[in-house]
Amino acid sequence: MFIIGLTGGIGTGKSIVSNYMQTLQIPVIDADKITREIQEQDRSLLCQLSQIFGKCILNEKGTLNRAILSEIVFSDENKLAQLNRVMHPAIWRQIEKLLKKYMEQEVPLVVLDISLLIEVGWHHYVDSVWVVSIPLQLQIARVVERDRIDKEQALLRIKQQMSTREKQLYADVVIDNSQTMEKTQQQVDEELEKIPGFTWGK
Repeated sequence: MFIIGLTGGIGTGKSIVSNYMQTLQIPVIDADKITREIQEQDRSLLCQLSQIFGKCILNEKGTLNRAILSEIVFSDENKLAQLNRVMHPAIWRQIEKLLKKYMEQEVPLVVLDISLLIEVGWHHYVDSVWVVSIPLQLQIARVVERDRIDKEQALLRIKQQMSTREKQLYADVVIDNSQTMEKTQQQVDEELEKIPGFTWGK
């Protein structure tokens, strides 16, 4: 089974690439989705988070207020590190379960869609690292539009992650997502064709 580690900074459009791969019937393991599921379903973990960051991160019904938690951790590197120490082991356990399932099903190719793939060292467990890239100014503009925040807040969130330029040092493949969706998809197709023995239905 060939494993692609797909990554890219906030606002670079990594989801555009992963969504397209899913239309090609390629299984995608989405770390953000796994994170949300764990935070919603694991009551002991939610309790642990509230002890660390305060009950202000909980809604009236006791569920996680992701917006408040994001505001807390994106403004403090130490708190972000605390959050990661709690979340990452739980996330990786779920990823391992899914990889085992796909391996047993003899799936030829799986994509791990993980924003912090390189930062947490999980790139060592994939066969190829794909980095989605756009210029910084475009990245800022997209984060501002998507999250409805100002440029200063957007830049702060971007700087909390490894820069795109640094990520590219680890990349086997760089996907330029600064142009049209068709151009991005064309690049994905070209790179998939280079994987030995892999075919897909378009």
